Amino acid sequence: MEKVYNENRNFECIPHELIFNSKLSDRARFVYIYMSAKPDGWDFVLKPMANELGYSVDTLRKYIKELIDAGWIDREGQHNE
Repeated sequence: MEKVYNENRNFECIPHELIFNSKLSDRARFVYIYMSAKPDGWDFVLKPMANELGYSVDTLRKYIKELIDAGWIDREGQHNE
C-alpha cells in the first residue's frame, strides 16, 4: 500500500472513533467533519449549510439528528430559521 502524504497543512484531525463508527451513516460522519472544520463560535444555520453541502434542509436535519443521538454534537442556542 502506498503512503498518502498531506501536502496541505490546513487540515483537521478526525477521531478514529468517528471514522470507524459503523452505526453512523457516511454522510453524518461527513457533516461532522464539515462542522469541525469551521472556526470556533461558528453559527450553523441549516439552509445555507444545506445549500453548501448540496443537501435538502430535511436531509441535513436527519444527519444532524444522527450525530446528536450518537453524542457527537449538542444542539444548544437553537434559533428560528
